[in-house]
This record gives sequence, C-alpha cells and structure tokens, in this order.
Amino acid sequence: MTNIYELENIECRYPKSSRTVLKIESLTIKQGEVVFFIGASGVGKSTILETLGLMNKTVLPNANSKFDFVTREGNRINLIQMWQKGDKALSSFRRNHLSFIFQQTNLFPYLTVHQNANIVQVIQGKAYVDANQVTKSVFKKLTLDFGKEQSPKVTNISGGQRQRVAFARAISTSYDVLFADEPTGNLDWYNADNLMGILQQSIKENKKTAIIVSHDIALALKYATSIVLIEKIQDTANSNTFGLIGNKQIYKKNEDGWQHEGSNVSKDTLEQMLKSKIQQQSEFNNSKKI
Repeated sequence: MTNIYELENIECRYPKSSRTVLKIESLTIKQGEVVFFIGASGVGKSTILETLGLMNKTVLPNANSKFDFVTREGNRINLIQMWQKGDKALSSFRRNHLSFIFQQTNLFPYLTVHQNANIVQVIQGKAYVDANQVTKSVFKKLTLDFGKEQSPKVTNISGGQRQRVAFARAISTSYDVLFADEPTGNLDWYNADNLMGILQQSIKENKKTAIIVSHDIALALKYATSIVLIEKIQDTANSNTFGLIGNKQIYKKNEDGWQHEGSNVSKDTLEQMLKSKIQQQSEFNNSKKI
C-alpha cells in the first residue's frame, strides 16, 4: 500500500490562540487503511480531523515540518503550501479528494432524502439519474426504504435515518479519503455494525482510505487497520496540556492481533490497555477541570 498522508513535526493551534492543542511527531496513513483516532474528551480528536481534512488552519509549521498528501495518480501535494493558495484552492482540493460525515449531518431540510444523498455526486459532475442509482444501491445496503423518491424530506425522518442518509451521501461520492466524526453515534448496535461493515468493504474494494474519530473502542478493534491513541501530555513549562501523536501512540492490526512498538498484543490485552489509558486521561482532565 502506498502512503496517502505523511506528517512530521507538526504543531496544531487554532487561529488567534497561543495554546498548542496537538503535536504530531510522526504519522503515516496508507491507502486502503481504516484508521481510528481515539482518546479522552478534549485530547484533540476533532483537531486531527480538521487538520487532515483542511477544515481549519490549525497547522503552525516549522523548518522541519512535513505535511504531504499523495493523490490516487501518485502526485505529491504539500498541504502546508496548499493553505497559502486561498479558499478556492482549498475547496477544490476537498471536493476532488475528500468526503465527510459529521455528527451534525448537515442535510438540507428542504430537499428529499434522495436529493440530499445525490447532491455531492451531482456537484462532482455525475448525471442525477446515475447518481440516484448509486444512492439506491447504498440505501438498500443500509436497510433504508423511503418508498417514492419524491418523499420524505429529511425533517420527517428519525435521527438514526438521517445519519445513515449522510453516510450514503459521503460514501457514494468520488473521494480518496473519507473522514467520519462519530459516524455511528445515533445508531443502535445492529445499524452501527452494518454501517461499518459497508464502509470497510467499500474502502477495501475501491482502495480508498477512512479516517474515523470515535469513542467506541470495540468498534475500532473490530474494523480498524490502525488505531491511534491521542495521548494527553502535560506541558510543565506553562502548565498547559496537549494531545500527542507519534509512533508510541499507534497500534497496527496484523495476523496475530495487533502490533505496538514491534511487539504483538492480543485484542483483549489491547482493549484493556486502551480503556485504562483513556480512563487515566479522563481522570486527569476532571482533576484539572480542563
């Protein structure tokens, strides 16, 4: 598998803030991977999505920083330089290479469920009738049956159905990387498992990449090829905390279970390790009232 993201020595801060939120010592994501980012609340999970998805100018680069994206054609793009090209270039990059599922589904209330699911495909240049065929196929896999195409509008369906419609919209488009922020948060176990199975199959068959933020360790252990535990670090110099991503925070699935820093780890052991680390981080957060 070829690399799609390569990051080194990246520091993330939000505009008009002097506080470091996240430090990325080293992170490589390969084509075809399903990568789960997990960690305690406030550790930087949303920041990594915004950074990799070019949704917010969070990156504070230095002379040793590297933030590269490799397209499906093999072209290497310097994403630090991409920010300097302005909003039009950024929008074009996201439209051509990325797809998103947010906790807030961002569906259009005045459109039907089919129109909502088709809209990005149409924007990308596909004929509506062709887009609709793709949508219907994904709806069937997601056990969504809305009857006539003219109805209903999204205001008349449940929160779980809206989440699945948003998933169908995201997965049906042309993309290199799919970003998902708690994509199963409003779903019961059956629908969550079904959705992740569809995503995993699609990523594998189409050689795409998925980057997912989730609190669900069990879901990550079942479907991820890599798990990144964002670790909360205390900055003793100024008493601030920040999230850290480096080789020590990355767990890779292999035939024997999981690998961490050159050693094999069983699924059960890793589950307990992750739960313990997140609990420690959460307790630290509560004690510091962060």
